Amino acid sequence: MSYAKSTFPDPRSSRPSPTSKPPRITTAGKAAGTPGRLALSTSSDFPEAVELVTRLYDQFGSDTVDNNPLSESWRSGPGQPAWIVHEHQTRAELIANLARARRIILR
Repeated sequence: MSYAKSTFPDPRSSRPSPTSKPPRITTAGKAAGTPGRLALSTSSDFPEAVELVTRLYDQFGSDTVDNNPLSESWRSGPGQPAWIVHEHQTRAELIANLARARRIILR
């Protein structure tokens, strides 16, 4: 069983981005369409879960990057480009950093 599925057992769950830490998520918000707006990712196998997280992020003043399915949530985890530059990423930067992610294989 994957980490994500064991941590979030509800089949309609979403893994929000672990890349922004409180209180930043509640203090860095900007109006939709504002240049430089913070972006956060979410991963889920269910569109309704992504919609819920997207609305929540928008209320915090952040954009959402859909990083589906849930099995792709590793792309925003520790050691990945999106994690390393987590202090502030725009939507375009986060999309690029998620694409640059490479699986870390421990032996």
